[in-house]
Amino acid sequence: MTVDRGALAIAAGFFVVWLCVLYLGADHPPPRGFVWLVVLALVASVMVYLRTPTYAEWHATRRSRRVLRMLLDGALVGLAFGTLTLVFSAARPGSTVALG
Repeated sequence: MTVDRGALAIAAGFFVVWLCVLYLGADHPPPRGFVWLVVLALVASVMVYLRTPTYAEWHATRRSRRVLRMLLDGALVGLAFGTLTLVFSAARPGSTVALG
């Protein structure tokens, strides 16, 4: 298996940026549950690494609606991760979720 250095750099940058965003939005010091957000960011960066060659190929072949497809991929994964975060944070005893 070969390592695509470009995809690795993009995925590492993605991870670092999201780690910074998550840390800046957390309480200080971050709570124990922050580790799970780091794990989600790591999973997302692995997904970015795996999908980057596909997106590069779409760009090279000028595939129609490639930007829309990439945005849809990101939106679906973001929605799934957000749902996971909401479900697991609401599963703790004594926690409440305010919708609206």
